[in-house]
Amino acid sequence: HRAASVAVTVVLAALLVGLVATTVLSAAARRAERRELAIGDELVRLADLNLVREAEREADLLWPPHPEHVPALEAWLARYAQPLEERRPAHQRRLAELSAAPTGSDVHTWERDTLTELLAELERLLDHDPERGVTGSIRARIEAARRLAQERNSAAHAEAWRVATSAIRASPHYRGLELSVQVG
Repeated sequence: HRAASVAVTVVLAALLVGLVATTVLSAAARRAERRELAIGDELVRLADLNLVREAEREADLLWPPHPEHVPALEAWLARYAQPLEERRPAHQRRLAELSAAPTGSDVHTWERDTLTELLAELERLLDHDPERGVTGSIRARIEAARRLAQERNSAAHAEAWRVATSAIRASPHYRGLELSVQVG
């Protein structure tokens, strides 16, 4: 029976060693996965600086405030303003964490400086004042374009346009020029 007892003890010890090894390796894998996810989150967060710059370029293309631009202006809000506004608190929290921690590596300093720049850019981009913020300007353009559409479709606008085109057509300077309806 002694041989059987030794064999059972060896098998149980092997199982125990295997269980411990599996647990340790599994925990290490979970830690590595969390680190990779954290790095991915950091990269996505810092990529928002590029998104802010892209948003500014796109907003510059959405002039003048014309009724036909309303869908593109609304799409700009959905593509840029809303997601950036939703992520701004995460950027603020991360900057607070970095600022509270002792100065670390060059990477730590770079991340803090990049987040500081990003938050300043977000402040300007997301400001609702049309004189200061791109988002405010986009919203003002949408309102102006909608007003133009309403005015263009009003009876008063149609009558004013009829009177103006009749006068232009009758003027000897324009020799019967026919104009199509203009927006604005």
